[in-house]
Amino acid sequence: MKNLSTTRPHGYLHRTLVLGACLVAAQWGQARDVNLWLPGRYKQYMPQLENAVAKVGAEESCQKVVRGELMESQSKAEQPVFRIICRDDNLKTYATLMNGLSLEVLHSSGETHIEQKKRHLPHYARVCLKDLKAKAERLRKPRFPEGAGLKPTLFTGQRVEFEVDFSSQSLSGNDLEYRGYCAFEDMANYETEIRPRPKTTNTEPESAP
Repeated sequence: MKNLSTTRPHGYLHRTLVLGACLVAAQWGQARDVNLWLPGRYKQYMPQLENAVAKVGAEESCQKVVRGELMESQSKAEQPVFRIICRDDNLKTYATLMNGLSLEVLHSSGETHIEQKKRHLPHYARVCLKDLKAKAERLRKPRFPEGAGLKPTLFTGQRVEFEVDFSSQSLSGNDLEYRGYCAFEDMANYETEIRPRPKTTNTEPESAP
């Protein structure tokens, strides 16, 4: 029996492993119908690119991720930058640039962080109200305001916050006042909670003697 290790060309195993890794990456993309691309010297970052695609794809504004790739002009060997291209509800595409190591969003379609947050405000408001209503189901006859959309109480490039006043009913039929709080870093990282509404104190100016 021939010794295969001596009859195969030098470097055969290395090329086989690289080819296998490329096939796995291609299968990953085909399974999710996403086209993934990295140059050969960046192939070790394929898991990070997959995570970036998953993170962007989880955003409500992204109905479908169509491509994930390296942004070569802004990348270094030790610091890749990914570009994830999404399609929204209106079948329009937009690109999100991400730090390939931390997966921090650098910007989306050339937007600043504040512009990106502003574009997502309707999504944040819907998620906030939906989550608060779900948490309020344990209360008796909760009543939320209707009509105009929620306005943020805090709006920066890093954070968006909402406050929602609503009421419920006690067993004796009295109104109980609550305030819901929502704080978003992005669509994947947010917190909501319900607390008793703070009492308002009316201070009237003293009458002149």
